[in-house]
Amino acid sequence: MIMDNDNTGVIEDSSKNESPNKQPVKEKVKTAKTLEDMYSENTVFSNIAKLKLFEYMTLSVISINAIWIGFDTNNNPAAELAKAQLKFVVAENIFCFYFTFELIIRFLAFELKFDCLRDFWFRFDFVLVTFMVVETWVIPLANSSGGVQVGALRLFRLLRLTRMTRLMRSLPELLTLIKGMKAASRSVASTLILLIIIVYVFGIIFQSQYADYKDDADTCLNCKMHWGTVSDSMFTLLVGGTLLDDITALCHDILGSPNAELMFSFFMLYFVFSHLTVFNMLIGVVCEVISETASTESENSMVAQVTQILTVVFEEIDADGSGMISKKEFELMTDKHESIEALHILGVEPKHLLALSDTIFDSGEDSGGTKEIGFDEFLEMVVHLRPENNASVLDIAQLRGFQRRLMLGLEQKVLNLTDSLDPTRYSLDGQALKNDNETGMDDNEDMVTSPRMCSLEKDIHRLHSEVIKEKEQAEAVDLEILRTQREIKQLLALKSA
Repeated sequence: MIMDNDNTGVIEDSSKNESPNKQPVKEKVKTAKTLEDMYSENTVFSNIAKLKLFEYMTLSVISINAIWIGFDTNNNPAAELAKAQLKFVVAENIFCFYFTFELIIRFLAFELKFDCLRDFWFRFDFVLVTFMVVETWVIPLANSSGGVQVGALRLFRLLRLTRMTRLMRSLPELLTLIKGMKAASRSVASTLILLIIIVYVFGIIFQSQYADYKDDADTCLNCKMHWGTVSDSMFTLLVGGTLLDDITALCHDILGSPNAELMFSFFMLYFVFSHLTVFNMLIGVVCEVISETASTESENSMVAQVTQILTVVFEEIDADGSGMISKKEFELMTDKHESIEALHILGVEPKHLLALSDTIFDSGEDSGGTKEIGFDEFLEMVVHLRPENNASVLDIAQLRGFQRRLMLGLEQKVLNLTDSLDPTRYSLDGQALKNDNETGMDDNEDMVTSPRMCSLEKDIHRLHSEVIKEKEQAEAVDLEILRTQREIKQLLALKSA
């Protein structure tokens, strides 16, 4: 599974095209290379770049620069920086110096300098800083020597406002809203198309009704302005009937026009369709999508945090370096405090996960045995075992397969123990098949054999009782599985309805 590419410091892989919201669990826990992993270790520049104080200071300067651009636009009439007042020149040089300094620090922090090209925000800031340096330092020097017309380049200053998108990295809620708007774009577009169709139909109705009165101001006041053409009618209905802009005055105009009762009824019908139904439906769709996006983002962030913790623990216990987890290594992992903390973040009780170790490491063969699983597969199973996840049909099928293999194993143990007895003397339930006279055994042999046989009889009875008990439990599990399957089918039917 994969950590969310849009979170702070995670480098996106351009070779993968992933859905921003709906990602399979397997795609959420694959280890991603973070920005800090690409920095050098224990160097001056990397230590500065990793500081939260440095990040917060940069975000503060970005916010101040955005406010300053508005102030400069209102109060600086000069087309060139060299002809501006001193306060504007000083402020522009301070901002240019800081952003250049910040970009150089980040560049020198990379262990491999070409890795800077993999960081989207570094590429983005490099373009903006280049424009800023050209405007603040290069162009004034060029003007002082020969004179260059650069009035049009002033528009490039507006590109600096796009740097405020970096604020979304430190405000997850804002990023969630943006992603929710993107995810809801298709639903919003469909709703708006429906609204346009409704407006168009009612626009034709109103225009055709008032077509004969649009030039008669005495009979129909404002008819020409409101209903003169189909486009005028659509605009009037959209602004007045959907957005409710001065709807009272519009209602009075309709009530004072010919066929007032009929047209007012049409207007109220349009109001119900467009505003009360479609418009509120649009709001509901957007809210639902944003809520779902927020839930997905929260889950991705939680999975990323757990992945980071368990990766460190796994590297400690994986002595052979195989990258696989055995049942023994799993038990060692569950004893670590960090692992317990990570499981609590997911809402998984460590004792419950430990109880499922036989199922997790089951080889899937009738002969039994355990297997080793990869770290990504293990993380996928841990995330899937969260309490809020509902059991699927596949989970039930896996449970039935494990139960069947467990029963076959117990029966094989009973058969192996039965074969160790003398088949001519005792049966499975320990009853004698032949008496002492028929076998020709004397009393001394019986005295020697009897204690051993009695012990074996007890073992057989005990195992036989366990088999019967396991069969009863298997029947109960089958009944529970059938009940769960019926509930799943009912839920799927309700969801499709």
